[in-house]
Amino acid sequence: MIGMVSILTQNNSNSILCLINNLIVINGLIDLNSDRTSSSDRFLKLEYPISCECDAIGFLPNGDLINVSTDDRKIYKCCFTDKLKNTDPWECSQINKIEIPKSFDQDEFDFESFTYQTKLFIIFDGCETLILQFDLLEMNLERQYITCVYSPQSMPVMNKNQMLLAYYFCIFTMEDGMLILNENYGCDNRPVEFITLKNNSERLVIDCRPSSLKLVDPYQTYGEIDIDTSSDFNDTNITDGNSIYTSTFKIIRSMFEEIIKQTDIRKAALPNEKKIILKDKVKVEDSDLHEFVLRPNDTYDEISLERNDICEKSLKFSHVLSYKLLKNQDLVLITMKAIEIYSLNENFINRYFWNNNEWNNIYKLFVKGNEISQVEKCQISYQSVTNRVPD
Repeated sequence: MIGMVSILTQNNSNSILCLINNLIVINGLIDLNSDRTSSSDRFLKLEYPISCECDAIGFLPNGDLINVSTDDRKIYKCCFTDKLKNTDPWECSQINKIEIPKSFDQDEFDFESFTYQTKLFIIFDGCETLILQFDLLEMNLERQYITCVYSPQSMPVMNKNQMLLAYYFCIFTMEDGMLILNENYGCDNRPVEFITLKNNSERLVIDCRPSSLKLVDPYQTYGEIDIDTSSDFNDTNITDGNSIYTSTFKIIRSMFEEIIKQTDIRKAALPNEKKIILKDKVKVEDSDLHEFVLRPNDTYDEISLERNDICEKSLKFSHVLSYKLLKNQDLVLITMKAIEIYSLNENFINRYFWNNNEWNNIYKLFVKGNEISQVEKCQISYQSVTNRVPD
């Protein structure tokens, strides 16, 4: 049998090498545990071979082997305690079918699978990117993440306490699946790992190919810095990285308090207002100065980058309830659907997005078919939502 050997995993109690036969299929593993005394009995044949092109393989903390087959859409688990010391195949102790949402359960949708710690991530590339998160201990679907970006070079990365998930240039909270950061650093960037600095703050290391790395605060990008790949992350100096984030949410809380004080919760821009200028004298490369404008509509509000009332770029929002331009020229929006922070420059980048299930339920009360009912006389209190805004 001719093949290539590469290290698959190594931990305190056992080391196992992966034997790839013909560079296409994994037929077995080489067990390096001390209870294997000779080379002849170190080979562990697998009951179900693993495809190297599309399947995912990994180990759980207890040593159980996980094989995710994309062809038959099943998860195979081989218990470490069932690993035999003779030449008999390492049999599967559990086989679970992967339940795929019907809208993505079609041959034309490409998908990839990745195992990471105790999680399985399946990523679908369609009109939008769907990420399914499975718990490999309970073998159930835990969470869904939706984003508009896809990268075959990027794989999901979690932090140690499994509260944050990074994919491509997006960061999600794993508690409710919401997008909290969306910052594009270029088409070839990918998350590497979350690290903890000496001051106990957390940063995401992003590989901005071909030659640079960035350290990014998962909750805001004001403290992002370029780093020398030869330096120690802990020796990197970040000045008061969370101060702007903290002060921003103090402002957001005060905005919420003003909203709930109203007898009737109203839109920030009333229907009789043609437009509200949010920021003027915006510099755009190779062009005259522009301005950002908020324009109200019956079923949505629109923020656009305009020059002489001609729209060059715009985004639609579910009724803006409050807005504020920060000193750093970022725009904070509280809409009927979420808290969002945008950079008011020619790229109009979304730096932050947050809501929760309770907020979504409030929003759904106003959705009828494809139209959103008027909110001028809305009596619903956002007090409970305010109490859950991040500190």
